[in-house]
This record gives sequence, structure tokens and C-alpha cells, in this order.
Amino acid sequence: MNACLASVFTNHPHSMQIAVPDTPVSSGRTRNIFVYSEKGRDIIEWLVAIRHARQEFLKLSAGDMLTKDFSKAGYLQKTGPNASHGWKKRWFVLDGRKLRYYGHPLDPFELHEINIGHNSEGYDIIDGITDGRRKAPQYGLTLKTPGRDFYLNAMSIPEFESWMEAIRTVIMTEDDLVD
Repeated sequence: MNACLASVFTNHPHSMQIAVPDTPVSSGRTRNIFVYSEKGRDIIEWLVAIRHARQEFLKLSAGDMLTKDFSKAGYLQKTGPNASHGWKKRWFVLDGRKLRYYGHPLDPFELHEINIGHNSEGYDIIDGITDGRRKAPQYGLTLKTPGRDFYLNAMSIPEFESWMEAIRTVIMTEDDLVD
């Protein structure tokens, strides 16, 4: 389970996103729960309590590990593997080695999850769209995985650079990142 402040995309100043992986209700998918309070102090206390509980649990099972903010979150456009698929605006969240995308930031379940491995396993992030059949968007990038290439487009140069750096960091990291 992971928890982080969510006021940036919920339009509520005192909100939190809780990501709960693989519950019986979610059929192996990550379930997002969004909560808010009229008092900012309440949300901070809940966030600290959740992170403390996770830390205590992980001390017993997997060593000392805290929850963390997502590496990156924001809108990107994506298109499917066929050249006939159009571009769709999606909300993306990079969490460890998992890149999830949603129809909207507050959706409870992701539309798809992309596991990102190390570059020695065939993963790469490339500036531009590598599929010659498509009209290249202005800020396109290609996430190459052993099974498929994912074609993405940022909305601005700063967002493009930020996404490239965040994904490249994951791909170049040899140690397992906390999921």
C-alpha cells in the first residue's frame, strides 16, 4: 500500500491518494482510494499513520522501508500498437517500476499497468516515436519493452524532459525499486 498527498489533481486542498495493490475486489489490479478532509491536519495525521503502519509492518517482513511519493504523475497522450489507433489523453503514474495509466486522475483502477525493467533486459526510453507509420507528435517518446513499444506524447517541453528523465532513471537502476 502507498499513500501520498493528492491536492494537485483532486482540486481539494486537503486530500490524499491511497494505492492498494492486489485486493480480492480489484482482481490483481491496484485500487486507488481518494480521501479528503476539511482540515489539513487530519490528512497529514492519516498520512503519517499509514506510513508508520507500513514501516512497522515492513520492519517485520522486509526490512526498514517507508512509503514514498510517486516518482512522477501527470497527463500524457498515448496511442495503441496499431497505426490506426488515435491519441488519447491519459493520467499516468510512475510508481517504482510500474507505470500505470488511468482515464482520469481519480479513477479507482488503472486502465493498464506497464512493468519497466532494466535496460539490460531490453527496456529503453527513446526521444520521438519510432514507428514510421505514425505522424510524430511534437513531444513524442517511445517506451520500449521486450513485448511491445508504447507511444506517448507529453504536452510541453518541460513535461517531456521530466518524463524522459523519470523513466530513464528507472530503466538505468539495477537494484529492484520498491513497488
